[in-house]
Formats: sequence, structure tokens, C-alpha cells
Amino acid sequence: EESEALSARAQVAFERGDTAEGMRLFDAAVAADPNDALAVYQRGVAQAKQKRGAEAAADFEKALALRPDLDAAALELGILRVEEGRPEEAEPLLHQAERNPALAGQANFFLGIARLRQDDLGGARAAFEKARAADPKLEPTCRYYLGVVEYRLGNAGAAREHFVLVREMAPQTAVGRESSAFLELLEASQGTGTQVYGSLSLQYDSNVVLAPAEGLPGPAISDQADGRVAINVGGVYEAWRNDWA
Repeated sequence: EESEALSARAQVAFERGDTAEGMRLFDAAVAADPNDALAVYQRGVAQAKQKRGAEAAADFEKALALRPDLDAAALELGILRVEEGRPEEAEPLLHQAERNPALAGQANFFLGIARLRQDDLGGARAAFEKARAADPKLEPTCRYYLGVVEYRLGNAGAAREHFVLVREMAPQTAVGRESSAFLELLEASQGTGTQVYGSLSLQYDSNVVLAPAEGLPGPAISDQADGRVAINVGGVYEAWRNDWA
């Protein structure tokens, strides 16, 4: 009980921006009960947010040793391994997290990154498709990486479709700007012409709360599931082009 109470107070400290106090309380929570896997995991999340990768990884590994079914710790450790350039070690951890519906989107997204870094383009494509189906919020980022995959495979038409959609959905984001840059490359190698593009997706959000532990303060949500059909369509006609326009 002491460990849980200290962890809750640490969360509140982090929410108000007092990271030093938050870390002190997480350390106290782990000291109060070294076998509290959730407290160790929560401290790891706090370490990761402060870019302390080695310390965060040690906490996630300990949390999984204490509680092997803690899928959130497997996801976080898998993400760290991808960021460290160790995709082979990341894959089994991400596969564990993928089995949890609430984590499947992020797990598949980072599986896609891991496979892209290993030049497994077919595997990366499949993972990014799963990620965008599992989590609609990942749609623009997954579309961007799907465009990168198709570009590397030499499928210019498919790559262009993904990049145009990203540019339409999220023009002011990093992936939107990178998509525009890719489109300039693709269009520079093509003559004038016509493009049409479109997509249809069924999106569902169960409103599952992603919290590191039960009973801690979290965002207010409706507790209602939401669904929608999303349709994106568009086209481009280039009537004229020269060297400067």
C-alpha cells in the first residue's frame, strides 16, 4: 500500500512539472516494495521521458522479471531497443505487446520501424498496415512510412498515393513536410499529367485508458466507444511545367 501511495504522489508531481520530486517519490516507492512491478515500470517510464535510456531499460527489464505478463513494460523496452539500433532484440518484446489490443497499434508501428531498419520491406509494410488499422491516430505517420517502403521498392505510384494523403491529412507536421519533399522528388522525374488518389478506412476507438497502473489519476474520458468511416479523395492536374515553375 505504501508503494502504491508513493507512486500515485509521484504521478501528481510529474503532472505539475516537478520531475525531481517525482523521481524521489518513485525511488521511495520502489524502496518500499522492490517487488512492486508496477512501481518499477512507472519509474522506468519516468526515466525514459527524461532520456535516461539505460536506467529506463533496467527498470523495464526488472518489471518484466517480476511480472512477465506486463505488456506495457515489454512495449516500452521494445521501443528503447529500436531507438538504440537493436531491432532483433526489440521484436520479441513488441510481439508480446502486440497481443494486447490497447497496445497493438504502437507495437506494430515500432515493429515496422525495426523491420525497415533491417531492410525487411515486406515485413515493414505489413506491420505499418496493422498499426494504422489498430490505432487511427497513427494513420498519417504510418502512411508516411508506407510511402517510404513503396519508394524503396520502386513503386512510385503507390508511394505517391501515400505521400499525397499524408500531405492532405497533416500538412504542418514533420511527416507532412517530408511527404512534400518526397513528392517533389517523384514529380521531378515525371512529366506533366493527372493524379487521382483516395482511401477508405473504418476507424474504431474503444476509449481504453492507457495508464501505468490501476487507480491513478488519469484524463477524463467518456467511457464510450467511438467509430467512424473516413474517406479521403483528391486529384491533381498539371497543365504546364517548365524549369522554374
